[in-house]
Amino acid sequence: MASSIAPGETDRAPLSSLPVLPSETMEALDRLRAAVKASGMKQTYIASQAGMPSSKLNKILNGHQVVTVQDVIDIARAIKHDAAIFFSDGELVMKLEHLRSVRAAARTIDAVLANYLLEADAPPQQQSAIVSQPKRVPARTARPLLAAASSNVELFPEVETKRVTIPRDEWNRKARRIGRAVGDSMSGPDGIEDGELVYVKPTRDSRKGNGHIVVCSVGDAIYLKKLEIIGRTIRLLSINTEHDPIAVERPEDLRMIGILVGHRKAPR
Repeated sequence: MASSIAPGETDRAPLSSLPVLPSETMEALDRLRAAVKASGMKQTYIASQAGMPSSKLNKILNGHQVVTVQDVIDIARAIKHDAAIFFSDGELVMKLEHLRSVRAAARTIDAVLANYLLEADAPPQQQSAIVSQPKRVPARTARPLLAAASSNVELFPEVETKRVTIPRDEWNRKARRIGRAVGDSMSGPDGIEDGELVYVKPTRDSRKGNGHIVVCSVGDAIYLKKLEIIGRTIRLLSINTEHDPIAVERPEDLRMIGILVGHRKAPR
């Protein structure tokens, strides 16, 4: 009997494709019926253990449904019997072609199961040379960047040498850079006093900074201001009304460093 599983496809073939027992070997079913009866188990329980509907088991035992090798194996396991006893008997004589059919069925079963079970003598799989690296966690410290908070002060990029820890609240709000306010143009109610540290969420997108206090550069100068963008008009505003706005003549001259997420007094 030819197997219905194509070469190279046994790892995906369903067990339902296993060959059907030849009609001449139905003596095995007689022994299976006797074993089920002798087990004393209810058919509903046997069916559940065999992974089949109880109606199917009833049809098999009553000869109303064609039985497959896999059906016999499942039922035998359910009643705690070795399925081999239903296919061999000291007094049973089987034709050679039927023995070949059973052997072909057994080989098909082995081919299917071999893809789901590790063989004891199988060589160990070589471990991948790729080693996962732990995710890098950014340091919560940074060196403050001086940022002018007065319209009459232009600071060129300068970074302090001492590192400062970013507070946890600001860190959780995505602050990754620190600046230090220089001047009083951002002072006032809820404003930023001269010398305070400002904690900045990095971004290069000026649209995200519109309407917020930002650290930015115009040309080579660094500013701490409120950003206002209306059309192509860009202005850097102060909280302290005594300071005039700074007009950015060309949009391409403005470069964002980040958006303010918090500020605190800290010693220099």
